[in-house]
Amino acid sequence: MRKNIIMQTDSYKVGHDRFYNPKLRNIFAYFESRGGDYKNSTIFGLQYYLKEYLQGRVVTKEKIDYAEKFFKEHFMGVDYFRREKWDYILNYHQGRLPVKISAVPEGAVVPIHNIMMSITATDERCFWLPNYLETMLSKVWYPSTIAIQGRKLRRKILEILERNGTPELIDSRVHDFAYRGVTSEEQSGLGSASHLLSFGGTDSLPGIMMLQDYYNTTTMMGVSVPATEHSIPCSFGEDEEAYIANALREFPDGFIATVGDTWNIYKYCSEKLGGTFRDAIIHREGCLIARPDSGDYEGIIPKLLRILGDKFGTSKIKGYNVLDPHIRLIQGDGMNPRSIVKLYEMLDAYGWSADNLATGSGGGLLQNVHRDTQKWAFKGAGFYVKEDDGRYHWFGQKKDPITDPGKTSKEGILYLVENDGVYETRNLDLDGVTHLVPKMPCEDVLIPVFRDGEILQEYTYEEVKANLHAM
Repeated sequence: MRKNIIMQTDSYKVGHDRFYNPKLRNIFAYFESRGGDYKNSTIFGLQYYLKEYLQGRVVTKEKIDYAEKFFKEHFMGVDYFRREKWDYILNYHQGRLPVKISAVPEGAVVPIHNIMMSITATDERCFWLPNYLETMLSKVWYPSTIAIQGRKLRRKILEILERNGTPELIDSRVHDFAYRGVTSEEQSGLGSASHLLSFGGTDSLPGIMMLQDYYNTTTMMGVSVPATEHSIPCSFGEDEEAYIANALREFPDGFIATVGDTWNIYKYCSEKLGGTFRDAIIHREGCLIARPDSGDYEGIIPKLLRILGDKFGTSKIKGYNVLDPHIRLIQGDGMNPRSIVKLYEMLDAYGWSADNLATGSGGGLLQNVHRDTQKWAFKGAGFYVKEDDGRYHWFGQKKDPITDPGKTSKEGILYLVENDGVYETRNLDLDGVTHLVPKMPCEDVLIPVFRDGEILQEYTYEEVKANLHAM
């Protein structure tokens, strides 16, 4: 698909410059989480969108020509698209977008109902541009939601580990298997990168590469282990012993994960791992991780722990049972943030340490969210007009639908302050503010990150991760 910023908006926005108040010269728009599943939100992924789609010379004659022809057909001959406004950006701004974007530091955790990002035009002839870019910038909702989801999931599992196991294992407790379970390469990159802000295990390579390419790091922040899939035991016919023997021969030490329910997971754990290969596993320098992959995990996992406990022995950690360190389980099938916590809490109730089990998740990890999970919204709040007498001034206005008070928006020129961890969205006093781009108070938490085609502030993966887990 062609990368053309003129096309990366909703159809109806193409001609909105003609619907706006003719006196309008600028818009102050903002982005917030209006509620949802989590009490806090964050911003993550904005740096990717700025680098990939907005920075530099993004408007060209070829792109304008394409858009002009496309929209003539798309709107069935109606002259809705006016190329002169884009020609102006091309010729006067050398194809760079005349807007200013500010945002909270990426990864910073802010209570919902607060401003997280703002955008204004820096040229009054391009007053329409902030809301034209809404469609593109609003997509930050996805990595931001996955990031805050991962933060909460990490904290819940860490509570359990502190009670019954080894907290230092937290990075490996939720493994990302979601690459095939999402809709595109880009979703995998953004979603998996967001998950890597809270956990360190992944088989989704685009997330690692996205962080390395767009978040100024060479760190290998996501790791995996040698592991099998069902086609591998099938390649041995039904000779599971040959399958296991080959795996142990090829990987005589370290971690190795083997799928065990191609046929009978109970026999696999009791007769094969705990029988034929018990001594080989016990004397191996490393850990074999058995993987069930179907059925009711609430009944299967406790039963497998009992089987492996009987075969390999157990010890105690903080009063909870833990398997011999040479054998472990991983549960991926049916896992999502809610079921992962449910499984760990269930094992805790049965007296088993969370050290015994890692979890993994496919589509349930990165796919079970949407924009309303956190009720993300992008709205115009401040409007800059030129009166008939030549006087310029800002005024605030909001939507306030009588049918849904939850969709009432903010109004004015907004900024965010923080004092001892308490955040508050405030309004700039508009009396006397006549500048096209208002000067924000020094205490504003939002940092200018983009202006006139240039990125002003960048973050590393390490900085974003530190921000996310700072409080």
